[in-house]
Amino acid sequence: MPGVQQASHSAAVAQLQEDYFYDHPDGSTRRAPPDWEFPHGTLLELYTLWHLGDPANRISPLKKFTVSDISFTGNRARMNLSEARCLVAVLDKEAAKAGKRISAKPSQSEIIELFRLGVNGLNVPLTTPGGRARDIFRLKWTTLTKYKYPKASNEEADEEGNGGKKLAFDSAPAGDSEWLYEHEDGANRRVPSTWTFPMVSLQDIYVLWNCKDEENMIMPMKTFTALDVSFLPKGGRKLALSRYFFYQSSCQKSVRKSILTFSPFLLLFFLLRQ
Repeated sequence: MPGVQQASHSAAVAQLQEDYFYDHPDGSTRRAPPDWEFPHGTLLELYTLWHLGDPANRISPLKKFTVSDISFTGNRARMNLSEARCLVAVLDKEAAKAGKRISAKPSQSEIIELFRLGVNGLNVPLTTPGGRARDIFRLKWTTLTKYKYPKASNEEADEEGNGGKKLAFDSAPAGDSEWLYEHEDGANRRVPSTWTFPMVSLQDIYVLWNCKDEENMIMPMKTFTALDVSFLPKGGRKLALSRYFFYQSSCQKSVRKSILTFSPFLLLFFLLRQ
């Protein structure tokens, strides 16, 4: 199955049924072998790996994994596991609403049936921005993480893997509430970890400063704090400069001093590219 590396059978020890452990060079024992990478296939592939694992390659179901099992895979180890858990929780919850709950030892056909019911709970547009039909069965599961889903309760979260923290997804805001994203350092920010300062036209940056980016679920930039952009190089400085120049522009009288209104935007555009 895509995303799962071939493991040496002699290195694995089946402690429990469908639960395998591997020795690592640092002396630790993990459910993932040293050459394993977190799967980045389709959502159905992730859902199958989550509940069934990969018996052919002696990989335990991902639902048994903790952060320590995958800590060697890179800086996004915790986030990958958290995001995957959140997406699977959405699918399981929607399937349960339809009267189907996963059994103790699910079959492949049961997983597919649950998946077909669960995808109805995904908050994903049925068409692309270009108007084409969207086939969510072919989308990589990481693509779906940009859409927001209700947070799982602490009881639903894996205690060791998540530590009781908020998952990566929050409900879409209503009224004055906000979209928030959990980062690897545990902080909740108004932008996801993949966000960067937008390099767009002056008109577009003005809109993003004052209005919500509904498509990408980003709050107006004017609501950002230094914490929200602290993970970016010079993030605080860029935000402070943006705020200063937008404030200066709002103080100008556009009719009589249009040239003064435009100059700060040019300088802002230059500084944000530094």
